Amino acid sequence: MRTQTSQFIPSLLRECLRNWNKNLDHNTLSKKSYIGFIFLLCCFFGFAQHAENIEKLRKKLTENIPDSTRLKIFYKLSDEISYQGNPKEALEWTQKCFDLAQKINYQKIMWDVYNQFGNVHISLSDYPKAIDYHQKALKI
Repeated sequence: MRTQTSQFIPSLLRECLRNWNKNLDHNTLSKKSYIGFIFLLCCFFGFAQHAENIEKLRKKLTENIPDSTRLKIFYKLSDEISYQGNPKEALEWTQKCFDLAQKINYQKIMWDVYNQFGNVHISLSDYPKAIDYHQKALKI
């Protein structure tokens, strides 16, 4: 999914620029086309920033780090990947975070983990599970 997103946004940006250049009429732009271009440009850089964060976090996991730091990286990866639109992979990282939190008995993060499980299940359109996880978070 990450490669599809990284390929889709630049092609969308190129198409927008092509159409923008076609619509230039004596150096005047309509407000709609200008706002649309700025919006797409912001989206492109937003996605690029998340992809960069994901790579940095993955690289950090290869280092010798304490379990509590590894746990936080798992959570951040889940959040970033979920934002990128890949809920299945986000679910895997959330599960890793949950498993490690259980293993080292790190209760401080459990509220966040249950909410992340709920949010990912919403993205997967699995609403009963989402409600279940959000209710578990409320009980903490």
